[in-house]
Amino acid sequence: EEALAAAPRAAAVLLPEAAGQVLVPGGEGVAEAWRWGEPAVASASTFQHGQCWALRSGQPVQAEHPQAARVCAHLRAEDLAGGVSLCLPLTAQGEPQGLLNLSRWRPFDPRERQLAASLSEQLSMAMANLRLQEDLRAEAVRDPLTGLHNRRWLAEAMPRELARARRMRQPLAVLMIDLDHFKRYNDSHGHAAGDAALHHVCDVLRKNVRESDLIGRLGGDEFGVILAKADQAQANAKAESLSRILQSRPCMHEGKTLTLTCSFGAYMFQRGENAADAIAKADRAMYERKRGRKAAAR
Repeated sequence: EEALAAAPRAAAVLLPEAAGQVLVPGGEGVAEAWRWGEPAVASASTFQHGQCWALRSGQPVQAEHPQAARVCAHLRAEDLAGGVSLCLPLTAQGEPQGLLNLSRWRPFDPRERQLAASLSEQLSMAMANLRLQEDLRAEAVRDPLTGLHNRRWLAEAMPRELARARRMRQPLAVLMIDLDHFKRYNDSHGHAAGDAALHHVCDVLRKNVRESDLIGRLGGDEFGVILAKADQAQANAKAESLSRILQSRPCMHEGKTLTLTCSFGAYMFQRGENAADAIAKADRAMYERKRGRKAAAR
């Protein structure tokens, strides 16, 4: 938003009297992200790429009258009886970034069109750089396989959630989850089947925890869930519920049925404990349960 807000300030200096809008990719076309001034030629706030000659051709397009050879379909054509429209595609490194649309009551001369082109180039590069930064930031905190937050993000989120719970005097619990016999899935069915199993567990977790709960993949076949406003009994109940759901919903992979089970460890934060202490205790509870199930199986 800060980058887009800079556009009207620059346009006011470079192109006085011009109103404008910046549109960015959205859905199957572009959608308005910023507008300023009173347009001489009205333009739609959302439209398909094919409705703009500039987006179709990749070149700036100026329309000065309703009978012009190329009048964009997103413009109100009758306004061209007195106003002028200038559409400039926003492109950086060969990738479309959106559209800059300008309008005013008198034509843009060659020098002004060059200024508008320079403005669109600068805005395109700024938007591309910001998107790249956002992508890199997302990669740093997201697990690429499942799309869940990763261990790093969960480790940073846990102290914040704990501080919030203490401030609000509410309970907070953590679930540690480990997929049973994961190595066996990989060895018996291949890594693709192992990936399918991880996706299946991820899907079950997403669909069966609240929006206020935070899910992360800690690495390998281990997941963590921060349960907001949950005490020990509620955390235990959630662990049992998730375990039953996983057992009742087999994972399908290439026509084969993979029956999955997980071991859960639930722990509620106690007064004076930090996030690392609670995670360690939930982890310990999970492995104790896993060892107990192995002993029972023998």
